[in-house]
Amino acid sequence: MKSCSLLLIEDDADSAEAIRLLLATRSIDVEWAACATDALRIFERDPGRRFDVILLDLMLPDMPGVTLISKLAERMVLPPIVIHSAAPLSVALAAGREVGATAVLRKPTDWQKMKDVLERVGGVGMVPGR
Repeated sequence: MKSCSLLLIEDDADSAEAIRLLLATRSIDVEWAACATDALRIFERDPGRRFDVILLDLMLPDMPGVTLISKLAERMVLPPIVIHSAAPLSVALAAGREVGATAVLRKPTDWQKMKDVLERVGGVGMVPGR
């Protein structure tokens, strides 16, 4: 089974670590960017870098997640985007439409829903214990 590569853009370190640990038990490799600048640097260092999924927090400390996606879209063909946000539902859904997100997940995190969505959009099966 092929591994799924996920770019996690999340400014809360505790949330990012919890997500990374959850997905580490699945066939998902997580690269974490704590802010938009960190995410952009990943592609500056390696312009050919590709991910199967981007898991995006909308409220980043240095720029809105929607602006970041716009900047990334100028540089590359984007993989499926899943928004993971505590923003009001109407804001998250509007942002999802704006960036063409595959799904919108709300915080606090529903772990089963996150696993189901990532399995669907990541193109791989996630097997417990892997």
